[in-house]
Amino acid sequence: MSYLPQKNFNSETLVSSYDLTSGDTTLVSSDISNYSKFSLQFNVVDIRGLPNFDIEQSLDGVNWSYISQASVIPNGNSTFILDKQFFSGTKLRVCLNTGQNSSGTCTIILLTKR
Repeated sequence: MSYLPQKNFNSETLVSSYDLTSGDTTLVSSDISNYSKFSLQFNVVDIRGLPNFDIEQSLDGVNWSYISQASVIPNGNSTFILDKQFFSGTKLRVCLNTGQNSSGTCTIILLTKR
């Protein structure tokens, strides 16, 4: 009989209730090298405008490359999940471009699975 280890799930809050009127920002990076899958959950409240969320990856934490973007967020309260099964980086970060006249708050949670 073979032993299959249990899949471990973890979550990390990258930003909690970020006020979009504070402007553009690059959030702290997170090490995803030990995980086979990850999801980013965007919980937004009272979003106005068209903020862009760029997801980037890096092998060294210095040089970053673009993976994906969550750019169209409807007004109101919504949750968005972006999944990426295969990636080449060991670190992940989200860059926020608030755009003109953006307001509301956003919480971003990184969900990982070994």
